[in-house]
Amino acid sequence: MLALYAGILLVYQHVARGQIQDELNERINSEMEVRTDAIKSSIAKLHQRIQFLYTTPPIQGIVRASAHDGIDPTDGTPLSQWKTRLAIIFEGYLENYPDISQIRYIGAADNGKELVRVERQGSNIKRIPNERLQSKGDSDYFKEVSQYHPRKIYVSNINLNREYGEIQLPYTPTQRVAMPVFRNDNVFFGMVVINLDARYQIDSLVNNLNADLTLYLLNNKGGYVRHPDDEQSFLFEFDKQSRWDNEFTKRIKAENTNTLTEVTHIPLQNQFYFSSQRILLSGLEEGRYLTLIIGTVDAVMNTLIYQRILITAQIMAILLSVVYILFSIAQVNVHKRLILMRDQAEFKAIVSGSDEGIISMDQQGVIKSWNNAATEITGFTKQVAQGQTMFDLFLDPDSSSVNLTSIIQVFKKSEPIIIECKAKSRKNDSLILTLNLSPIILDNGKTIGVAALFSDITERKKIEEDILQLTHHLKKK
Repeated sequence: MLALYAGILLVYQHVARGQIQDELNERINSEMEVRTDAIKSSIAKLHQRIQFLYTTPPIQGIVRASAHDGIDPTDGTPLSQWKTRLAIIFEGYLENYPDISQIRYIGAADNGKELVRVERQGSNIKRIPNERLQSKGDSDYFKEVSQYHPRKIYVSNINLNREYGEIQLPYTPTQRVAMPVFRNDNVFFGMVVINLDARYQIDSLVNNLNADLTLYLLNNKGGYVRHPDDEQSFLFEFDKQSRWDNEFTKRIKAENTNTLTEVTHIPLQNQFYFSSQRILLSGLEEGRYLTLIIGTVDAVMNTLIYQRILITAQIMAILLSVVYILFSIAQVNVHKRLILMRDQAEFKAIVSGSDEGIISMDQQGVIKSWNNAATEITGFTKQVAQGQTMFDLFLDPDSSSVNLTSIIQVFKKSEPIIIECKAKSRKNDSLILTLNLSPIILDNGKTIGVAALFSDITERKKIEEDILQLTHHLKKK
């Protein structure tokens, strides 16, 4: 019996390695998908921000006034007043977005001289006086954006910010987004530039990452934008040899893959298993991108394998005392049940702890489940919500752009819908929600319902409206 017991454990050791590798692959790729989406979402938000600033009236007002001896011919506004108005808009924008460190309007004249510059200095937001404005014509981003067509958006690599040609202290990881500005005759006039404090984005990638996993973020030359050893991050700014290829034995595969790649970590001589994803950035420079790498070392894999074998051995020892046949059946069932219980507990914790309202409905829109965030947003409890529809409960029937037809469409076509809609809370407060309707699909492909994820964006909408009203007010002055 002991020989059989030892033989089974020896065989299971190979099985466990395959299982752990599959599970790590699934976990790593899941983490990769979430964080890749976060980076893409951040880039999309950068596009929205620069487009908003580009469309503010002072941008073209400065163009017109600069071309007519400092006076805007359309309404007689002096150039200095247009600059003051733009600085006020920049200041308001920095107050609302703490991840923005600096906003500038740079002209083409005088070797790319800054026209308006507002920046964050500690807890203060300051407009830089004219005598301290810099010329940026020799910078890489100025040279590139000056070659752009109208409305094309530039997104830079992430590097350490420089002022007057020197790396700024303390070190500030920075990503820039810019749009060119043209005169009416399509002659390049300058550009609007936002400097983003990239520490917010980098830190968000590491937050809630499983302790067994390691995350790297590389620029397109393999330099470390984020390294587990903080001293290695951005070392490429000072040492060109600080890059992935010099720390690991082989290059990352050019194409993305769903299977883990195995390399050797040269300094420690251990194996590193990872998945990678390339995120392209806009710009004329072909091949400018970030590479996200998530993986784990062989010591973690071996520990997981040992733990798996140890648990299995304990179960086998108990069950073999009864009968081998019962053990064989029970081992499979217990193992599957443990995995199922873990997955169910994780799913329940994710839904319960989510900041978004999450509900599930049948084909007729009748609510079947309702999480805590849905209660916090609308004021209705789970007991009140179940058995009703969103339209009866909180959506504004007169102004909502979603109806039962929308739910039926998502159910039948298995295609998600994302919309903004108006709603009423239990206290009759007006709300503006983003509503994401998605089909609930089983592994066999059968659609069994519709999930609705919604967030309260009332305050964000109010801020956007206040900024637009401020711009309108300034234009009238």
